[in-house]
Amino acid sequence: MTNLKKIAASKKYQDLFLLTTSNEHDDLFKQLSSEIINKNDAYILVVKTLSSKTKLNDWEDRWGYGKNGVYEQLISFVNQQELSQEVFLSWVPEIFDECSIAAHFGDFHRFFSKVIQDEIIFQNYLRAVEPRIFSWEEWFTVIKSIDPVKDAEEAIIRQFLDENHLERFQGSIWGTEWRMHFLKDVLDYCDSMDIDKVKHHCWKILADEAVFGMNAWWLISHYGYKEMMAENKVNFEKRYLKNATWVLDHARYEDEYTQKRSWELDFDLSIFDESRSLRKFLRLRDKLRSKETRNAIDACDDSLELLESLSWRYSEDPNLISNDSLIYESYRNIPKKILEELRLNKITLNPSHIELLKVESLWSDELTSINEFLSKQPIEMNLIREMKIHHANSDKAILETAKKIVELGLRNFSPEGREEFLNLFINQEDQDFPPKFFWISLPSLWNEDQGAKKPDGTWISFSDWSGGEDWEPPGPDDEPDLHF
Repeated sequence: MTNLKKIAASKKYQDLFLLTTSNEHDDLFKQLSSEIINKNDAYILVVKTLSSKTKLNDWEDRWGYGKNGVYEQLISFVNQQELSQEVFLSWVPEIFDECSIAAHFGDFHRFFSKVIQDEIIFQNYLRAVEPRIFSWEEWFTVIKSIDPVKDAEEAIIRQFLDENHLERFQGSIWGTEWRMHFLKDVLDYCDSMDIDKVKHHCWKILADEAVFGMNAWWLISHYGYKEMMAENKVNFEKRYLKNATWVLDHARYEDEYTQKRSWELDFDLSIFDESRSLRKFLRLRDKLRSKETRNAIDACDDSLELLESLSWRYSEDPNLISNDSLIYESYRNIPKKILEELRLNKITLNPSHIELLKVESLWSDELTSINEFLSKQPIEMNLIREMKIHHANSDKAILETAKKIVELGLRNFSPEGREEFLNLFINQEDQDFPPKFFWISLPSLWNEDQGAKKPDGTWISFSDWSGGEDWEPPGPDDEPDLHF
């Protein structure tokens, strides 16, 4: 008996499905395989063993990779029985319906790769299993084994243009930034095999990833926008705008969520062609960003928080400030509020705040007034501030400044200077942490080898494009049953 449906309907060897552990399963297979007297029963046992193995509870030990494990036993059994490779091929891809997780697909693929030795039959097997295999690792292994490479190219393009594209795959790649790593691995392989046009068919994946995932711009920058899209530039832009507009305009999402997403949807649109869809999306995004910024202004407790909040938003979208009179007024008056709160001793400026104030030419006059006020503070306060700047810049001049503080002596500090010094270097609630002074971040010495240039030429590491830890909504064609 070699027909898969008839084998599945057979009552033989059903005891394999009653077991719950790999050890029990391995022992019973060893017993049953020793009792086989004809090939019909051998084929039934192979199918029943494969199928029942996916039903075990101890799935982490799904295959016995050791000398006596069922995986090796099954391959040895097939070779001993001299079972037909054509029969195995006839079971594919339907037998993979027994798999329920990515690991099962990998196990089945490894099994058939071992028992099908004839190259022609194996190539037919690869073509049959490619549309069905569920694990991204195993799928890529199949792709790289297909010969000729032209057929592999067609299979990749077919998958990339499918509505499910990378959503098809299960495992560590699902819903993470590693999808783009995987896609880059595939494209690197294609480059090595001189099948360049595959990258031009990634537009559907990238348009979805740019809205619902992460790191799409990282990958596009690696190749260049025009080189990546080629003749599919219009398709990419149309799909991206459809996805992005849907997210911001969907009635089922609360304002807080859509306002947050309006900032996350920061793909470089200057490379897009002018269109009605683009104008609609920009109007909607600008409206939500403006609303979110006004809410952020109201939520700020002091002028320094306002400085940090609006400086970041200005760096992301300069037009937002100039196009909204209320936001512009708040932005314009930040240094005045800082000076007022400094005089009332409500805030303490850190080096990062000074650097933010220096960036904006609009604040130059007020910054001069702030510096004049700071210069009149007790000498120890200025020395502490100087130490912070040196520390933030990893400047060895911090040692000279520290010597000046030691020479001045704590007993000569003003009351506010003594309090500042003690809070920074002595007083701390948790002894497991260094004093607060050392909480100022030092520039990282780690040079990531993966990243991309932003349109302004600055280098952005891969991890900086991977910040999307929050759940992302499905696409515009889905019907999510979600509550926010």
